[in-house]
Amino acid sequence: MANHQIQIKLNPQNKVLVTPMKVTTKGNRTIEWTCVDGDFRVVFEGKESPFDSGDMVIRGDGRSSEQKTKTFKRKTFKYTAFVGDFFLDPELIITDDGGSGGTQKKTAKKAVKKAAKKKK
Repeated sequence: MANHQIQIKLNPQNKVLVTPMKVTTKGNRTIEWTCVDGDFRVVFEGKESPFDSGDMVIRGDGRSSEQKTKTFKRKTFKYTAFVGDFFLDPELIITDDGGSGGTQKKTAKKAVKKAAKKKK
């Protein structure tokens, strides 16, 4: 099972939605992209792949695609997620400097607690 799951989908207005929009992880973790709305591709910018495979383009044909991350001190990878001709530009952060490598649930709980403190 993947350490992180990223869901890509189209809303009724043909806008690409990516959940979560930003993923922070460590090296040697598995990331899985899924899309139930058809064929998709994830295209990374730049010349360096964040994955052991060296792939810069991840493809899925209505199912999912899974990749294992390399280890970096801290690096942000921008990518574009496509479903057909529609796209969105989220980012993937890979860090081994003690950054957040927690689950999406833990990260969401921290964000809610932080927001509650700011309101006080």
